Amino acid sequence: MLKCLFKGHSFARFDQDRIKCTRCGKVKLMPCNHKWKVIHISTAQESGIISEIVYTQSCSLCGAIKKKPVNF
Repeated sequence: MLKCLFKGHSFARFDQDRIKCTRCGKVKLMPCNHKWKVIHISTAQESGIISEIVYTQSCSLCGAIKKKPVNF
């Protein structure tokens, strides 16, 4: 658990972008300076030719996940 911004309360991750105080239940956006790293690369093929690459990235600080497609 990390210290919450609400009166010294603790918070837990609520979903991808928000935190929830474990004592008072308030939900707010997670303060994070995301540091993205690629965790998975997938490809889509048409007639044996790669047409798209999708990079799945994860933040090493808060665990948020995003997908970044690259089309050819």
